[in-house]
Amino acid sequence: MSDVRANSRQLTREDFTAERVKLYAEMMRQRGMPEPMSEEERERSRQAVLAEISDGEDLWLFGYGSLMWNPAITVAESQIARIKDYTRRFCLTLSLGRGVPEKPGLMLALDYEQGAVCAGIAHRILNRDLDSETKVLWYREMISGAYDARWLTGEFADGVGIRMLSFIVRRDHARYEKGLSQPEQVRRIAEAEGVLGTNRDYLYRTAEFLASRKIAEKWIVKLAHDVRNYRIQKGELP
Repeated sequence: MSDVRANSRQLTREDFTAERVKLYAEMMRQRGMPEPMSEEERERSRQAVLAEISDGEDLWLFGYGSLMWNPAITVAESQIARIKDYTRRFCLTLSLGRGVPEKPGLMLALDYEQGAVCAGIAHRILNRDLDSETKVLWYREMISGAYDARWLTGEFADGVGIRMLSFIVRRDHARYEKGLSQPEQVRRIAEAEGVLGTNRDYLYRTAEFLASRKIAEKWIVKLAHDVRNYRIQKGELP
């Protein structure tokens, strides 16, 4: 996997400033991607969430993809948590970062599925850090408007339920991909890459992180295996 890691990097908070997001938005327009959220729309969304947090209350953020292993914000602690009636899926087209319009990749999103359970990582953001860290978070998650910021009830390992914030995919958004076959997911993830690295590295890191936390996700393991095989069969490094 050395070729993958050599061409990939971790996100940092410096990737998500007002100036950077303006550049990302212009790149999206040049590539014919859906119109990004305006600064005003993004800030209204953030303020609506902050208005529901009591004085002195910390915020628990539920991560299911790269937010688990690369939050790029300051957190006080992180714990394994579970959300009911939602599942993670590769259902969001990726044409920036780890993909391009000619070879778009796929990104994980949290999607509604009755009866499902999604295990991930809950990060606690201290109340004193809410303004600075949610600014970074909204620049990261709410550039294209493909998510809704929503309060959900999560559970820790001890079964205690607590309110958590997460970003839920909008099924009415142009980036949402419904019902992609397994071979199509494999092909797109195996072939896509962009300025941040390869789409397959995003998959591999997620699979490795879940395994390191003993979170069983057989379909992610199989997908990573199939993507590696696809690359090998094409005579390329996995």
